[in-house]
Amino acid sequence: MGQWHSLNLTNGTVLAFAGLSNVSFKAPVYPRDQIHTSFEVSSKRELASRSNGGLVKMKLNAFNQRNELVLEAEIILIMKKREITKSRIE
Repeated sequence: MGQWHSLNLTNGTVLAFAGLSNVSFKAPVYPRDQIHTSFEVSSKRELASRSNGGLVKMKLNAFNQRNELVLEAEIILIMKKREITKSRIE
């Protein structure tokens, strides 16, 4: 999550970090390893308790410099909803 934050990938759209689940370390990581990540939205849903946000689940994979999978996890976030504009309706 630190890499995600330092790169400003969410541009202020994350309202809250709601959880981390299904964490699985697949291989060791060593000093000087170069780690890159991929994220995929696996589900999203409205929240009755928050009119401005919804719950988003993302699958996280982390790889080392040899493209070996070193970590799998599911990240759960509460994210801001986009405003519906006339151009998105048409």
